[in-house]
Amino acid sequence: MSRPRGNVTSKAQREVRKATVVEKLQESPNLTNQQLANETGVSLATVKRDLAELRQRFSLVTDERYEEFKQAQLAVFELIERNLVEGSVTPEVAREWRGIRSEISQLLGLNAPSRSIQAHVSNQSRLPTPTENPRFWRFKSCVERLDDVLFEQVCTYAKRLNYEKYHPPQPRAVPLLEGETDDNA
Repeated sequence: MSRPRGNVTSKAQREVRKATVVEKLQESPNLTNQQLANETGVSLATVKRDLAELRQRFSLVTDERYEEFKQAQLAVFELIERNLVEGSVTPEVAREWRGIRSEISQLLGLNAPSRSIQAHVSNQSRLPTPTENPRFWRFKSCVERLDDVLFEQVCTYAKRLNYEKYHPPQPRAVPLLEGETDDNA
């Protein structure tokens, strides 16, 4: 059995609340979501949910007014661009202007949903410190001034070295037989 979350409101009550939100925004388009929540007496999450539903509804409308509004938005962006190119506004003002228009477009459902991914990639891997790997630093100091041909010869020679000749395998411990004792312990 599932139970409803939060306060249960009827569909009619939700529609009245959304209409109130629309009226408040028409009266004062610069209201923040928190101010809308305070004025309508609901939580911030409820206001955000209502605005998302209203955006979705508005984006589904295909009448002439919607097309006119899209054309008006385009005209505003072109005006911003023209003023920026002509130098009559600074890039900071144009950026703020675009941000405001973007918020209005998002509110009215004109913006397509977007997703972003951030990746931090470093092209420099950390080298070991001289105390962590003194052999690396010794080898590096020996070969760093060699030309490419000599360096390749050193690498070829190093690959040919018999690693096991210089690093013999360590003897393995033999398990004690039943009844034997380890006198070294």
